[in-house]
Amino acid sequence: MKEELIIEMKKSIYEVVNGEEKLVSLVGVYPINVTEYIQELGGEEIEDLFESNGWQWDFWQKFSLNDEAYMCAGSGYYGNLTFSKQT
Repeated sequence: MKEELIIEMKKSIYEVVNGEEKLVSLVGVYPINVTEYIQELGGEEIEDLFESNGWQWDFWQKFSLNDEAYMCAGSGYYGNLTFSKQT
């Protein structure tokens, strides 16, 4: 099951990188999975931000790939994870 989720994540990120989508939701994967895939594609993480108010936390990871900017963002409270191209 986990391998299927990784494959789906890669397809979704590929759609953003190729301009087919602006933002995609990622299900059942972790930020490290996104980071590893971006690195496989030749990209790099350029910033890692974290914010917490004591009970809720949010994070943003910024990446550079092919001279374009991308972001992986999510919330621990809501459990969501998205990947998008930055303009």
